[in-house]
Amino acid sequence: MAQNIGVIHAPEILRCHLDFGQFVLLCTDGVWGYFHEHEAVELVAGFGCTGVHEGAAALVTEAKNRWLLATPEATDDITAVIAWL
Repeated sequence: MAQNIGVIHAPEILRCHLDFGQFVLLCTDGVWGYFHEHEAVELVAGFGCTGVHEGAAALVTEAKNRWLLATPEATDDITAVIAWL
């Protein structure tokens, strides 16, 4: 039923090697629709590993602001998860 409204049931999987001190940034399309990957990484990296909560909040807030500028009527799912290694 959810597939009829755009929910994709097959996960996209990517394997890569990460070193200590790097981070993984997992976001919904509510972020990626308004951020280029490099721009999001730069914003989050600026908060460092001790500012994970602040980095995620800043990313989500800015994505919401950009979305509302483009479509003032409403926003949808805007979620960011950051995992520093």
